[in-house]
Amino acid sequence: MHGVFRIAGKVAKALQINGPFNIQFIAKDDKLKVIECNVRVSRSFPFVSKTMDLDLIKIATRVMTGAEYTVPPLVDVRAQRRRRMSGARCPSFHSTAWQAPTLRLALI
Repeated sequence: MHGVFRIAGKVAKALQINGPFNIQFIAKDDKLKVIECNVRVSRSFPFVSKTMDLDLIKIATRVMTGAEYTVPPLVDVRAQRRRRMSGARCPSFHSTAWQAPTLRLALI
């Protein structure tokens, strides 16, 4: 996970992103590569907010508007690990005509 945070930080700095963004990685041979980066939030944003019990939308709005904000210590991923918190989201489909009989884990 350290590599994910390091790379995401570099991308955010290089693109001067000051709000939430969606970034996707691919891992091969113990190396991470960015395959997509969008300066927008994904459907996972409310999921992560709820899992962490933190109003990320409120914080992101304050960051993007230049208003003062504080980030509670709860955001620290190391603190999350100590609390043993995790969440998993599986894809959901509106039609079952084409979907595979099993669903796979989409997000941890």
